[in-house]
Amino acid sequence: MRMPKSINTVRRQIAAKIRSLGEAGTFLCGSFVVKRWKCAKPECLCNRTGKKHTAYAVTSRGENGRTRSVYVPVGMADEVKGWVKEYRKLQKIIRQISALAEQAIRLHVPVARAERRRRQNLESTTETSSRE
Repeated sequence: MRMPKSINTVRRQIAAKIRSLGEAGTFLCGSFVVKRWKCAKPECLCNRTGKKHTAYAVTSRGENGRTRSVYVPVGMADEVKGWVKEYRKLQKIIRQISALAEQAIRLHVPVARAERRRRQNLESTTETSSRE
C-alpha cells in the first residue's frame, strides 16, 4: 500500500473501510476442514469401491491454546464454507484499516512539526516587530 500525501486522504480511506465492515454478513472464525477416511468394515462401500467417507468440520483455536472442532452437517457445508470465507475477508479489511491508521500516525508527525515551527516563527517575528 503506498503512502498517501494527506492525512485527510488516509482518514477518508479508513472511513470507507469501516463502512465496508458494516456490509459484512454472517462469519465464522476458523478453518473449514474436509475429513475423508476409509473405515475398517470389510463389507463397507468404501473398502469395495475405494470411495472414502466424508465429514465436514470447522476447527478453531479455543481457550488455553487447544484446537476445537465443530461438526458441520453435509447440508450446511457450502453455507459454512462461505461464513469462513467472509471471516477471512473481514480479517483482511481489519489489517488494511490498521495499516492506514499507522500511516495516519506517521503523517501526523511531520505535519505537527511543521505547525510547531510555523508558530515559533510567528512568535519570533511578532517579538522582534514589537521591540522596534
